[in-house]
Amino acid sequence: MQKAHQSLRNLTGKAFAERYQSALAQHLERLHEAMMEKYRGAVNEEESQKLLEAARKIEAQQRRLERCGNENLPFDHPYYWAGFVSQGLS
Repeated sequence: MQKAHQSLRNLTGKAFAERYQSALAQHLERLHEAMMEKYRGAVNEEESQKLLEAARKIEAQQRRLERCGNENLPFDHPYYWAGFVSQGLS
């Protein structure tokens, strides 16, 4: 657990881009395309709005993914690595 925590916390933007960015970008693009296809086939306004909102969230993640590669340490905030920390009595 500690190794995973340290690896993620110390992952540089450059290393992230080299290792993961391309595959994640392709995955998000496929999700976005699928969501837009469902949006075009929506049967009512409520469904249409939900699908459009989901597509916008995917677009936001695509922008975030692009920024990660340019940041020095994009995952140094505990939000990203706190799940790998074990606390309590030993």
